Amino acid sequence: CAIFHNVADGDKYGSLVASEILKVFLWSFENELEKDSTFRDLKAFEEFGSKLPEVFRGCIQSILDKYFASYARLGVRQAVLVTESGETYSTSPIDRLAVLASVEALQHVATDIMSLNGDLPLSISVDGGRTRMAALKIDQAMLIVTCSREAKLTKLSEVLLTCAELAEQVF
Repeated sequence: CAIFHNVADGDKYGSLVASEILKVFLWSFENELEKDSTFRDLKAFEEFGSKLPEVFRGCIQSILDKYFASYARLGVRQAVLVTESGETYSTSPIDRLAVLASVEALQHVATDIMSLNGDLPLSISVDGGRTRMAALKIDQAMLIVTCSREAKLTKLSEVLLTCAELAEQVF
């Protein structure tokens, strides 16, 4: 098996995709790999190519897990990515219907406000009592992060942009 990717996509993206492919491959063929360590019959693995679209979709969850779940110490409470088709990915369980309705309402309000200046919203930031929310438009999706007011904004912005760039490459 050989995997090629455009070096212009960067090391982070290449590593993300390779790790996801390996994870899904090992999970899919765990029994076959335990039974036969010589791999004389490779036909058992032929069906894996059809799983690649699923692997790429799984990259979104891996991005959220890697970059936000590990940042709980920075005050990140939750990260959610909602695609235009309504797919949702999150770092913890969510009420999918409520998130979809809230994101749609938020996008409409932001668009209405920005259209007054002949512009479109790319990011939205809301400060609440003890919570801060940041939403970032990514190609075909919206990335929403909630965090404590004590969260370090410079580090959070850096993580948001990294995730946005990786998610954009996946789409």
